Amino acid sequence: MKIKAIKIISFLLIFCVLLYSVSRVFRFKGNDSFDATHTFYKQPKNSIDVLFLGSSHVHFDIDPAILYKEYGISSYNFSSSSQTLLNSYFRLKEALKTQKTKLIILEGYILSAYDYTSYDMPHIFMSGIFSMHFSLNKVNLIKLQIPKNRWNEFFNPFYTYHNKYSSLSISDFIQSDYIKFVKGLTITYNVMNLNKNNTFTEEKLPLTDIVEE
Repeated sequence: MKIKAIKIISFLLIFCVLLYSVSRVFRFKGNDSFDATHTFYKQPKNSIDVLFLGSSHVHFDIDPAILYKEYGISSYNFSSSSQTLLNSYFRLKEALKTQKTKLIILEGYILSAYDYTSYDMPHIFMSGIFSMHFSLNKVNLIKLQIPKNRWNEFFNPFYTYHNKYSSLSISDFIQSDYIKFVKGLTITYNVMNLNKNNTFTEEKLPLTDIVEE
């Protein structure tokens, strides 16, 4: 009986290790908030003085390397694409597990971009949620942000990327070295024309009940 129990436990441990290894290969990756979030969990304890939260405006526009070189400020872009306020809140709770930041900066573009309570654009939530490690904060974020009939997509990431095998590349197996040095920055070399917008408004909209709370 004892030997049987040992075999069952050994099988479960091996299965979990294999599942974790496979999930690391199949999970979404890219030069954006996915890699930035995964890399955050590898930061030394209490090594970040300034934490940036917010949308892609943060990880495209704020360079922690320049802040450190010019001012000696140790910072990290813990942002994600179209990051909602709920996502920012639970990411902050995640960060405070290992970091005692002196300053927290929240970028709020998402409030004016579109209806951030809409669930018709799942990419908004995939980037911010899938990239977080499994924890009580992630569970609560899913329960508050995502309709119950879609929980299975977020509690079980394989539901969404199980067929990613058809598009696997070498980058899915080997992470670029520079990712661990850019501290959440997304480096891009694209150049686009900018149309200056001088439109201002004083219009106010109420926050949702969950965000207000």
